[in-house]
Amino acid sequence: MAIPGNGRLLHAPAIAYCALWLAGKRAGVNMALIEGEIRRTYREFAAQVKARAMWCAVGKCGNAAVPGTSNHGLGITVDLMTLAQRAFIDRRGALYGWSKRWSDAAWEWWHVKWQAGHYRGGLPTGARTLKKGSRPGSDVRALKQMLGRIELPKAQQKRKRRRDYWRGRWSAKGANQYGQRIRSVVKLFQRNRGMKPDGVVGPATWAAIQRAAK
Repeated sequence: MAIPGNGRLLHAPAIAYCALWLAGKRAGVNMALIEGEIRRTYREFAAQVKARAMWCAVGKCGNAAVPGTSNHGLGITVDLMTLAQRAFIDRRGALYGWSKRWSDAAWEWWHVKWQAGHYRGGLPTGARTLKKGSRPGSDVRALKQMLGRIELPKAQQKRKRRRDYWRGRWSAKGANQYGQRIRSVVKLFQRNRGMKPDGVVGPATWAAIQRAAK
């Protein structure tokens, strides 16, 4: 499952990380993770091999598990990008199952592992994935409001006869519906941001929309 940034994790830790990301956003800490060559989140076997080779080349084989045994390969660990992210994990992460206390690499400040049994919630408002057939909910209304605060590129404003992605007007009956019209608007936003235009509002698209709507 995708998480904010461009990484992915196993379903349960991904949901918990999305909730953690939203908590960080409210606190002014960006918890999104951007992948590198050897991956910061889920690490497929080829990336595990690269990671092991990279660390062994500098005499630190212990910084990467033997390929095939990595918790990155299970989708339950992340490598943080900044000390601010680590500080937020130390303050709030355990509530969501993310903590250095149960890390499998205590000497790496950036490496954090998820543990089940701490976060029992689902995807919070602003993180629930919206796609064709999604059940109505307040997330859809929030999405429309945010899109109404984002300007279209100048070349598209005249052609579409509006300034923003969403005019902010809808019937009370359809306010919480993720229908074809809002889906087409999301696809346009994704294309304009260089994202895959699939009309699915997952964590990465939520993050991009929230950044643009500030």
